[in-house]
Amino acid sequence: MRQMNILIAADYLYYYTVGDQWYCEIPWDDDFARLFLDRMDPTDKLRVFLIGRQRLASCVKASWHLVSHQYYEVIRTPDWSSPTSWLFSLPCFYRRVIPFLTKSDVVLLKLFYLNSLAIFLINKILYRRPTVTLLVGDSAHAALLREDLFPNAPIRSFVSWVVTLLIKWIQSSVGIPGFVAEFLREKYASHRSDATIANESWLQEHMFQPPRDRMSSRPTILFVGRLIERKRVHMLIDVLIELLQDGRDLQVIIVGDGPLRSALENKVHFSGYETHFQFAGWIQPLSSDLLHYYRRSDILCLPSFAEGLPLVLLEAMANGVAVIATDVSGIPEVVKHEDTGILVPRDNAIALKHAITRLLDEPWLWHKCVVNAYTLAHEHTYAKQRGKLAQAILDVLECERQ
Repeated sequence: MRQMNILIAADYLYYYTVGDQWYCEIPWDDDFARLFLDRMDPTDKLRVFLIGRQRLASCVKASWHLVSHQYYEVIRTPDWSSPTSWLFSLPCFYRRVIPFLTKSDVVLLKLFYLNSLAIFLINKILYRRPTVTLLVGDSAHAALLREDLFPNAPIRSFVSWVVTLLIKWIQSSVGIPGFVAEFLREKYASHRSDATIANESWLQEHMFQPPRDRMSSRPTILFVGRLIERKRVHMLIDVLIELLQDGRDLQVIIVGDGPLRSALENKVHFSGYETHFQFAGWIQPLSSDLLHYYRRSDILCLPSFAEGLPLVLLEAMANGVAVIATDVSGIPEVVKHEDTGILVPRDNAIALKHAITRLLDEPWLWHKCVVNAYTLAHEHTYAKQRGKLAQAILDVLECERQ
């Protein structure tokens, strides 16, 4: 009998309460543990050490998940609120994590997080534990959009360049590099044929609903996401108002919250079509409430300026919704034009309107996209996608033991 110890580093927030109960918005539960246990010898044991940020909570929110003590242990490290405070916390961080790093068999780094960067450097210099990574988004491109952090464009470009170099260095140095989409591997580690492509889907089989044969008599258009500028929700609403002005009888549901919500609600109010729109607010991901909105919708529109691989597309596909999305980043890897959905150029309101009109007027195309997307979604379940990452971790450990 052997025990496998995995150390997972990210910047996730872990909340604790009196009695040392830990909570996280990520469910560290039996489902995740079984990804490994089902691939291990039945007599072997599993322990997972979790590195993130900790914060005392006065109450427990409904969206938080209790961290299971059976398989997981949260490492107490300093909390921080900015890159500067993170730097000052590093000496204490180092002292806290060393005892766990030394007894870990393998390390999983979620990129691009500051705690992961620290663990990578410590491990590379001192301990050289076998390492697997997962790059969860295009961090270098994201730096170019962070005017809130770096108002100066040349500074944003410099930060993006530095982040690019760091990601390429890390992904060329680890045992198995991982990416949530193929376009990220091509950008940051095109030379690594051994890379793992595994998105972070939460889809379980019970969350699927087979497609309907036809669209609703009064079609429902759905948006799910943060109400921020780069999601281009304002452009979508403008297009939908135009369609209503053209005589289309549509229902629109906007799921999500964010800084643009008030402005978007005002836009709808003054359009004269307020009764056609519903702002549902934030809804817990893949809750029964969110599944309800998917299942009453006909078309999901995601006209984002920039994305990684949006999981809402897969969630919609799993519930019989046709998808329209921007032809950027990892989206074309799941949305095949006129096959599993419709792709449109970013910031092109005319193309977006045309795509919606096509699905409304061509029921055969809507049905084809829905059926093919439903089949594709079955390849992107929690078990299959995260299972690939679990297998990569076991493979790199087995290679080390040989």
